[in-house]
Amino acid sequence: MVIQTEAPERAVEFYKSIFELREIGNASDGSLRLSDGDITLELTKKQSIEKPGIQYFGFQVKDWSQAKSRFKEIGLELPEPEPGKTEVQLNDPEGNLFSVSKKGWQ
Repeated sequence: MVIQTEAPERAVEFYKSIFELREIGNASDGSLRLSDGDITLELTKKQSIEKPGIQYFGFQVKDWSQAKSRFKEIGLELPEPEPGKTEVQLNDPEGNLFSVSKKGWQ
């Protein structure tokens, strides 16, 4: 999940202390990543959508072809990631942004 916040450093301390998450990395734009080994949370100043708060969430799939079949069953297409990428971003029926990933965040 990606959460837009004005102060990622302050938010990191909150999530670390409340949920016992650990820092697993950061990005050149100042975004910070936390994880408990199952859930990964990115805190960023960047907005991907036109409102603050949760910007998007993601799902890691074990079998891309099976995920493509499930999308097809409901009349949607799951495209292949662009070369060099491991995820695609899509919108749900209400316009919420989400990603589907082959590898997840490291």
